[in-house]
Amino acid sequence: MLRNKWIAVLVIYLFCSSAQSQQFMWQKDIIHLSTNKEKYITTMIGAKDGLPSSEILTLYQDSKGFVWIGTSVGVSKYDGYNFENHITAGKKQLGKINSIVEDTLHNTIWIMSDAGLSYYQNGYLHPIVFEEDDITVYDMGIDGRHVYWIASAKGPAYYTKEEMLGIIQTKKGNIGTHLIPRWKSSLKEDSLVRLIKPGNNGKVWFSSKSIMYCYDGRHTAQIWRSSSFNDQINTILPHQDKVFFVSAINGIFECSDTNNVAAVPFQRTLSANIYKAGDTLYYMCLDGIFSFNPQNNSFSFLCKIPEAVTTWLSCTMVDREKNIWIGMHDALFLQRKKIFYEYKSGNDNIELFCGAVKKDGAILFGGNRGRIFTKEDTKLVNYLGKQKSVCSRSTVAAMYEDKQGWLWFGTAYQGIAIQQNDHLKFLDKTSGLGCNQNYFFLETTDGDMWTGGDGFLTKLGKQQSGDSITCTTYASLMSGDNWSVFVNAIEGPDKTIWAAGARGLFTFSDGKLSQYALRDSTAISISDIKKTHGNEVWLTTKGNGIWQCYFDEKGLLQLKKKYNTEDGLNTNSYLNILIDEQNNIWAVSYSGISKIAFDHNKFFISNYTANDGFPDKNYQSARLMQDSNKTIWIITSDGLSYFNPQRAAQPEKNPLIVLNTVKAGDSIYYSNNTASQNQPLILHYNENELSFSFSGIHFSNPSGVKYFYRLSGSDSLWKDNGNNRVINFEGLRPGNYMLQTKAVAGNNESDIIATYLFIIQKPFWQTWWFYAICAVIAGAIIYAWMKQREKTIQKAAAEKAAIQKHIAELETKALKSQMNPHFVFNSLNSIAHLVASNQNEKGIEYLTKFSKLLRIILEESENNFVDLKDEIKMLDLYLQIEAMRFGDTFSYSIQIDDTVEEDDISVPALLLHPLVENAVWHGLLHKQGERRLTIHFKKITEGILQCTIKDNGIGIEAAKAMKEKRLNGITQQSKGTQLVKDRLKMLEQQFGQPVHLAMEDIHSDNYSVSGTKVTIQFPVLYES
Repeated sequence: MLRNKWIAVLVIYLFCSSAQSQQFMWQKDIIHLSTNKEKYITTMIGAKDGLPSSEILTLYQDSKGFVWIGTSVGVSKYDGYNFENHITAGKKQLGKINSIVEDTLHNTIWIMSDAGLSYYQNGYLHPIVFEEDDITVYDMGIDGRHVYWIASAKGPAYYTKEEMLGIIQTKKGNIGTHLIPRWKSSLKEDSLVRLIKPGNNGKVWFSSKSIMYCYDGRHTAQIWRSSSFNDQINTILPHQDKVFFVSAINGIFECSDTNNVAAVPFQRTLSANIYKAGDTLYYMCLDGIFSFNPQNNSFSFLCKIPEAVTTWLSCTMVDREKNIWIGMHDALFLQRKKIFYEYKSGNDNIELFCGAVKKDGAILFGGNRGRIFTKEDTKLVNYLGKQKSVCSRSTVAAMYEDKQGWLWFGTAYQGIAIQQNDHLKFLDKTSGLGCNQNYFFLETTDGDMWTGGDGFLTKLGKQQSGDSITCTTYASLMSGDNWSVFVNAIEGPDKTIWAAGARGLFTFSDGKLSQYALRDSTAISISDIKKTHGNEVWLTTKGNGIWQCYFDEKGLLQLKKKYNTEDGLNTNSYLNILIDEQNNIWAVSYSGISKIAFDHNKFFISNYTANDGFPDKNYQSARLMQDSNKTIWIITSDGLSYFNPQRAAQPEKNPLIVLNTVKAGDSIYYSNNTASQNQPLILHYNENELSFSFSGIHFSNPSGVKYFYRLSGSDSLWKDNGNNRVINFEGLRPGNYMLQTKAVAGNNESDIIATYLFIIQKPFWQTWWFYAICAVIAGAIIYAWMKQREKTIQKAAAEKAAIQKHIAELETKALKSQMNPHFVFNSLNSIAHLVASNQNEKGIEYLTKFSKLLRIILEESENNFVDLKDEIKMLDLYLQIEAMRFGDTFSYSIQIDDTVEEDDISVPALLLHPLVENAVWHGLLHKQGERRLTIHFKKITEGILQCTIKDNGIGIEAAKAMKEKRLNGITQQSKGTQLVKDRLKMLEQQFGQPVHLAMEDIHSDNYSVSGTKVTIQFPVLYES
């Protein structure tokens, strides 16, 4: 029981000590910083990641970019995504892999192992059966004449290219008959040879465990021997006119053309090997990886050997991207160049919330409990002086140096502090601030300072004399207490203040704070807003990516483009944004930094994550700041980091693109290998659903590779496939196709293209010969049928046309017979109206004109078409009659375009009269004041005439309403209008020409109805 009490007391003590330590850190005036200067990020790869063994014996990168990893149990082919493991060749276990060499002449990869010699081709590992059973092969070298030199347990052997081709074809060989002449007789040492490499001067260099030999084509000479029984020669590397070899105990040696051997001066530590990548030599020992200059035998340190592993060095390799691969006897390490560097302070967290760069170049950081730090070399020093701060409890959320040199400090909940000539002045809600939370400062062109926070914007105006400050507050209460947290603001070209925050965008102008929607997008949470030198505006959001905006000619902010994960961003949630001098956009998130750069109106996105050294931590806030040295600082609540944006430049090389497999259904028609495609793949017509998988080999950042493809025969433009390494095609039509794919890292344009040709055959019923047979048969049948039916069809067509014409004429006469009584009825009503109103003389004149009109109508009733001039004459006579009834209040005009030949054109008889009559009786009859009617004729085409009838009456809706009122609410369509529609329909059928009838109200400037317009288009005939 007593023991448990002591344990509880100890736990409480440790907890309190930890809390006091954290608190004590922010009471310090000096915080010492340290950083890991290592230039590389190390990734461990082993059996847990898919290798058959973690004991790495040899490394090799082929011309296609694949890394071949030789282990203690087999060989693996690695593309940065997956391992292709081989532990057997045929039925033989490979065992230890001693060496791997590419043979570009025969498109093979040679594998030297305890099981002997084997080669990789077409996705398979093929064993070579030697007459000597169970012979171990250790190494291979290929010289410029394509002579193959082999190091084996029997000794050094060589084969010509023709002999090696025979071995590949038969998969059989003999070592004993191809040994270097007099090997056994001239030497008394063990016959085993572990390494062999041909030089540039016709010599061949090889070694046993600890003895170095040279063969000049006639004689074999021993040129070096280790004095240590435990020593071993690990590497032989011919370079120009020298040969370098590495002894595990004695270090690196060089041998001249005259076989003089000299040690290269270097600290004697356990050595592994020397490696050549491009024109650079690399040397690995326990002290690390060095680049080696053979001209002056100098070494430049690159990186350390990873710690916390055994000291059993095995091999090293530098790939085409200059990543360093280190093989150990218990792991494989991949070291990539690091971009980000993090400061630490012992075991304490560096908790910072904002930063600022003064005009004199000094860097300031805002911390907890009101502390302001400046960076001096490798320490943070209290900027305000010993034990001084801008507040007692709150974090510093914002800092800014204005044009006068005043420093402004905003806190999370204790107001604002202003440093004026080493004197601090404090403002809070009692001084007029809208709130004590102040997250930014904005200095306008007028010299005013703006700040904001939870629900308020405050304008801080400086007095012309003295140092007093006036506060003017503007609230943004949306509804109840749902405040908008303002995080930053900018000034527009018209001096409007644009503030951003959790509730979107707000504008302040003319003393009013208003919410502003970008394309109706008000429901966005903005984490930062910044303006470029060219007046472009960038927003970072939480959940909606990064937005690019601009000011229009009215000074309003408009959305230009939204950038999100579909465009290549690492995430859609960002915390802060930085715009550098080149207008590159840098945005920080919880998982890394994204960069948006532009070149010739094209945008390029690069992402930097924990794989590049970005701090893999959980922090609450993050800010970006660039100092006068162009270094970008990442200020977080859980640490301080920095990087040089120049080191975050584009990769020097684009990924190599390799097609892995081609599948059609369950069948695999192509599997990635070192051989190229010689002939197009021929597929049946029903094998038109294909799947292509490929890899962009980019070990620096495999997840950052984007893929593009185009399929000639289907499309010609490159399509963005994102990070997806599989392309699926469905329903491809028969034809010849060429699929091209490329992989891109960063913003580079790639000229490395993988091409695959394939042909989808046509089904037999789509071949030319099948079409020809069908065409001949069909032609014969059609010809016979046409001859048999030709007369019958012609006769039936003639009879049908005659019947249709006769029916149309009868229907037209029937419609006109309905129209005439309708007009007569309306005309008699007019005469009765004049007689009833005691206008007898007008009644007689009206009756005379009416009888004349009636005679014209009766004459026209006998004809389907009448001359246009006669139709106009009839309409004019009718309107004269109506003018008599209306008196001086009615006027009309009939207008004819010059293009209309009224003497040569015939129009459908009595087609227009019902429309003119409707305009008078329904539009103008109930109109008070002046009544006007206009009829206008216009030619549309040679066969179509348009007539427009306008009146200034009461309009369509008012006329309908009055008619319904007269009929006690019963809706009844005008009989004359319906007759016109019926006739137009028959004219369209008869002439095959389009007709048109439209009725619409005419509106005045104040949108009131000022009349009716009727437009009718109909076919006409010409006298010729």
